[in-house]
Amino acid sequence: MWNAIERPGYLGKERNNVEAYWNKLYGKDNWRISYEWANKIIHRREALQIYEDGYYEYLKKNVNDLHWLLQTASDVYDTAPSNIHSQYEYSIQETPNNHIHDIAVRRSVLRLGK
Repeated sequence: MWNAIERPGYLGKERNNVEAYWNKLYGKDNWRISYEWANKIIHRREALQIYEDGYYEYLKKNVNDLHWLLQTASDVYDTAPSNIHSQYEYSIQETPNNHIHDIAVRRSVLRLGK
């Protein structure tokens, strides 16, 4: 059984250092990052879907913002221009810090048929 120890928040470029610390403190494979929604532990893919759904619903209801985005930008990125190569795949992370905002926006725009 797993116990929630802390809420680490954004790890960014410190991710490797933090994970090394947790390995030393708890032992390798004796810890994991999990996601909590409505008092339930959910898988990362479910957490990402909820996150993406937020962008989807916002852009669906705020058509002016969607049109502005489409007229202003040919693509979006989060942490580096190279993020665009991830396209629609959350699993493709080429920078030390995860970028999910850009992927969620791309996937939401695609779901809206744009």
